[in-house]
Amino acid sequence: MATKRLRTTMLLLAAALAVAWGQLPGPQGAVPKKLVNLNVVALDNHDEPVTDLTAADLQVTDAGKPQPIVFFRHNDERLQPQSTLAAGEFSNRVGVRQAHPTVILFDRFNDSIGPSAAAMNELGHALEKMEAGGGDLYLYFLTKQMKLYPVRPLPGADSATAKPLPDTWTHEGRSLIEAANNATFGLRTPGLDEGQLIIQTYQAVANMAAQMAELPGRKNIIWITHGVPIVIRDVGGQPFDFTPYLRRLCAELDRANVALYPVQLTPPGMAMSSQPEAAHSGLGSAETLDQFAQLTGGRANANGDFGNVIRQAMIDARTSYQIAYEPPDTNWDGKFHKLRVTTKRKGVKLQSKTGYYAWAGQAADEQEAVGAVVGSPADAAEIGLKVTAARSSTDPLLVHFKARIEGGDVAILQEGEQYTTALSLTVAAYNDQGQVQAGKPIPLDLKLTAAERDQALKAGITYDKDVRLGAPVRKVRVLVLDSRLGTAGSVTIPVERIK
Repeated sequence: MATKRLRTTMLLLAAALAVAWGQLPGPQGAVPKKLVNLNVVALDNHDEPVTDLTAADLQVTDAGKPQPIVFFRHNDERLQPQSTLAAGEFSNRVGVRQAHPTVILFDRFNDSIGPSAAAMNELGHALEKMEAGGGDLYLYFLTKQMKLYPVRPLPGADSATAKPLPDTWTHEGRSLIEAANNATFGLRTPGLDEGQLIIQTYQAVANMAAQMAELPGRKNIIWITHGVPIVIRDVGGQPFDFTPYLRRLCAELDRANVALYPVQLTPPGMAMSSQPEAAHSGLGSAETLDQFAQLTGGRANANGDFGNVIRQAMIDARTSYQIAYEPPDTNWDGKFHKLRVTTKRKGVKLQSKTGYYAWAGQAADEQEAVGAVVGSPADAAEIGLKVTAARSSTDPLLVHFKARIEGGDVAILQEGEQYTTALSLTVAAYNDQGQVQAGKPIPLDLKLTAAERDQALKAGITYDKDVRLGAPVRKVRVLVLDSRLGTAGSVTIPVERIK
């Protein structure tokens, strides 16, 4: 009877987890044409980025079947040409450095064996040694009460417990960590069983990713933790496997474009994954953390050098390859698919997610994606965008916007003799109180000839729109979304600069 009660409890906990995250769509309904998108990091034998790969250098297999790559782009702002702007023209790639946020999540919730004073000291020392500073680096504690405590909060975060810190915050790493540790000291909520610990940990990681989702581009979480097991045993000795829920969490991380870099802290005198008692103790599991890294495109580290882990994660965020393929409609079967990305180039190792759930309805919701870009404190630059804005000579509230979209940054796919896009353009206006009103997305589902496709790749895709601004409007954001790739570009224009 006790065994049955425990297994029932675990099923209820798993159901609660699904409700808390929002049910991911299942395989029901019509199957739209869509792509599987991958971020691929290429490294040489010294873990330095390889920046000269082409689509021909990469091969993708989905459930063991080769897939043709239909989109390829190297994401590295250092390689983007910097063009000048004409009068009245604004861009998301000129004079503005794109952010590549990495969050360090120090897990005290799963610190079952006592304080991690040594690890906190090592982390603080690693932060203070960072020569480049911590402009794109943020730090949170996962407390014993399962709260996300910001030491250095994300940009735009509304935090009552931490003030925004300058890019040089890492120079005070140890003192900031000590203060945060003192502020969050306490005992874990009593009475939680192993299953509840795992569920609440997964929820906390999902909540951290949700806070990052509004920031554009690839993001990383460095999760410093003693870990959680992948399998636990009930009182009757029967195993309960959390793999499906781990994969569900990884799907949420993937939707937020977040890669996980777990760093496992080994308890004194115990090798976490090799000891039988560790596999089901609740203290941790190397297999769990390895799967998180593999399914999100990050890297797992066992007692790694914190400074090196941070450096690797930040480099990976700044330079990667985005590739996409269009699997057959029959592939969207609701099952888990194993992925493999390989290269024949010698001396190059690749890092990418190793699987995904092929849900038929997993295409990103357009309204949700637009809302994320509209609510972001920074412009998205995955899609290059230039916008000119000019007031009407007869009506000062009427503004003419002309957008030019970089053709090489969006998916232009061949369908028969035509080439098509799945783009939309939205204009959002912000008032002095920060309130926003976004217009209805305008579809830009183009059908191009081969010659028109070539011209779009060379000169871009243009669109004109007149917008009447209500008063008072402080700034306007023009954004474009590629629903096939799940990428966006936006340009924010202060109204006082529109002539």
